[in-house]
Amino acid sequence: MNVRFSLALAGLLTGSLALSACGNSVKQTLQGAMHSVGAQPYVQMHLTASLSGTGANAASAARDEAILAKLSYDVKEASTTGGAIADSSGHVNSDITVNVSGTPLVHLIEIDQTLYVNIDFTVLSGFPQLGHTLVRELPVLQLTYGNRWFEVPSALLTSYLPASSKAAAASTSQMAAETKILDAITSVIEKGNYTTTSNGYQETGRLDTLARALAPVVASLEHQNSTPVGHTPGTYQVSLGLDGSTATAASVGVTAPNGAGSMSVELKASISHNHDAVTAPHAPTVITRQLLQGLGLGRQ
Repeated sequence: MNVRFSLALAGLLTGSLALSACGNSVKQTLQGAMHSVGAQPYVQMHLTASLSGTGANAASAARDEAILAKLSYDVKEASTTGGAIADSSGHVNSDITVNVSGTPLVHLIEIDQTLYVNIDFTVLSGFPQLGHTLVRELPVLQLTYGNRWFEVPSALLTSYLPASSKAAAASTSQMAAETKILDAITSVIEKGNYTTTSNGYQETGRLDTLARALAPVVASLEHQNSTPVGHTPGTYQVSLGLDGSTATAASVGVTAPNGAGSMSVELKASISHNHDAVTAPHAPTVITRQLLQGLGLGRQ
């Protein structure tokens, strides 16, 4: 677990929006943005999503938004070397929670490649959309597994993961792909019109330009020939909040027509760097290979 995707998102937003103010190249600004997020030993991110619709999409979007409005995602990372997170690959502890109305539903902690998991099934009762069968099973699940910490040792995790050499190759390939995609997106947004806000920047553009810029990149990653891209109706919106040169907030949204109306989705993130260590829970139940095999989940 790491915040590389989160760093990439923050890097995209900072790299694209701060260009006009900084006068740097896309690559220089992107590198500076990523450094601002991972340049300290601690980082915390809080993410939320929202959905809305117009016309024929209004009712279905409102139903989905009633669920999304209750969900949030928190990531906390701490370097174990005392140095910057960006320079501590393999030496970063992670704390991740998926929340329902502010209460953790799933809580994951990774320390030195050992994973700790806690699930509070009672939190699911906050969703009236759940089927009656699942609702009846929640008390049993909670009594058996709920609100208890389970430890998955690193040796057990490793036995179910690809060989380290394959994992490293896959990671390198993924990072290269992300770099190409980010370069394509930021080169498009660089040419757009920026608006300065009280603490950062924002921009709105057409999805057409993004689609046409990304098509050849995606085709090359899939080892295919690029083909012309048709009209992609809709707009994107990005914004960035800054404290000096440090990114503190970011959002990205897309609005597109859908039948007799339109749909809009937005992702928001807040970023902080409080001195907040990641620690292991007290007295967790250790998951063994024998236990997994008894549940029919492990390898024989």
